[in-house]
Amino acid sequence: MVDMACDIRPISKRNAQTRWKQILRVTLTLSLYACATDDSHIAVADKGHALFAKTSVLWNPGQVDVCWEDMAGVPLQERNWVRDAIARTWSFAGDLEFVGWGQCSSGSAGVRIIVEDVMAPGPHTLQLGADLDGVPDGVSLNHVFENWRASDPNISWRITCNPGSSEQQRRECIEGLAIHEFGHVAGFEHEGEAAWLFQPDYPPGYEERCAPHTTTGFNGTGDELYNGIWDLESVMNRCSPAYPGATLTATDFAGMQHFYGPSPRFVAAVSTALL
Repeated sequence: MVDMACDIRPISKRNAQTRWKQILRVTLTLSLYACATDDSHIAVADKGHALFAKTSVLWNPGQVDVCWEDMAGVPLQERNWVRDAIARTWSFAGDLEFVGWGQCSSGSAGVRIIVEDVMAPGPHTLQLGADLDGVPDGVSLNHVFENWRASDPNISWRITCNPGSSEQQRRECIEGLAIHEFGHVAGFEHEGEAAWLFQPDYPPGYEERCAPHTTTGFNGTGDELYNGIWDLESVMNRCSPAYPGATLTATDFAGMQHFYGPSPRFVAAVSTALL
C-alpha cells in the first residue's frame, strides 16, 4: 500500500482531483466500517438502535444460492436488474454473495424467488435470514404493479410503481423492492419495527401507516440486535420517504458489514483506491 502523503509523482490537475475524491470516499467508507466493527455501537433492543437484525437466523458468511420458481416467466432483463441490484448493495457491503440465479427445482436449497402481482401482502418474505433456506416461494417480488402498487396517500414516496410508470421508474421499483426484500433475506427486520423507536419527528401519517406489528418469526424472540442509529431513509424502512430505495444508506452499509464483515469485493475496491 502506498503512503499517500509521500506519493509525490507528478499528476495532472484532473487526475489529482479524481485521486482526492477517491481518498475522501475511502476515508468515509473506512470510518463507516470502523463504526460497524466497534462493539460499543451494538446494543440489545432496549437501546432502540438500528439496523434490526435477528441474529439467530444470520447466514454463515460466504455464498448463498438463489433461484427463480418460474424463471421463464420473468424476462431476462428484469432478472438481471434484481441480481445486479443485490450485488451492488448488500453483497458489495457484506460477505454474503448471492449466486446461481437459475431455475428452481423441487429440492432447491437457498433463496427461492417467486414474482407475483398480488394485492396482499404485496412483496414479502415468508421468513427471515437462513430460515428461508429451501422454502418454496420464500421471497415474493412484484414486477407488474397492476394489483399492488408502491404508493400510499399518507406518505410521499420517492417514486410511484404502477403500470403507467416510465421504464426507468419501473426499473427503480423492481430494484428497490428487491433490495428491501433481500434485506430480510440477510436477516434484517423493518427499521423501527419496535414500538420504542417511535419519535415525534416522523412525516405526517407515518405512525398511522407504520405502527409496529408482530409477524410470526420476526419479533419477540429475544435475539434481535440493533446497529447504528435510527435511519428514516434506510432501505429496511417500509415507510421511508425514499422508498423504494435504490441503494443502501450509510447505516445500512455499516450494519451489513458489522454482521457479515466486509465483502471481498469491498476490500479489493478499498485496496485498489489506496494504490
